[in-house]
Amino acid sequence: QCSTAWSYDAESKRPLRIAELETSQLQPFTAFVAVGEGVWITSDGSAVMRFQTGSGGVEKFTSRDGLPTEHMHACVVGGGKVFCGGGQDDQGQLASFDLKNRKWSAINCAAVRSDVMSFVPIRQAT
Repeated sequence: QCSTAWSYDAESKRPLRIAELETSQLQPFTAFVAVGEGVWITSDGSAVMRFQTGSGGVEKFTSRDGLPTEHMHACVVGGGKVFCGGGQDDQGQLASFDLKNRKWSAINCAAVRSDVMSFVPIRQAT
């Protein structure tokens, strides 16, 4: 079974198919964001995946790669990084992936509950 990720091309004013995803590779996905030639997807139980739209390749990132949890619920891009948030119960977790250095870093957010994690505005420190 497959799911299709869509975006909107403002220039042509038409829908744009980003990727077709085989859902057997994922737990239910919770959010996605397109960055360059890839689509980053968070999943509650499968951590984070990056689908390369050009080649169709898939990279999967888990706690072995530096994520603080496999339960990710939100993602956003900014400042050359992909930020992903999630967690379970009252344990909010946040991590960033540096697109240049290709490395995950956990961000301390112990005071943030996971049920509000997807609504927390993410701002880059100045």
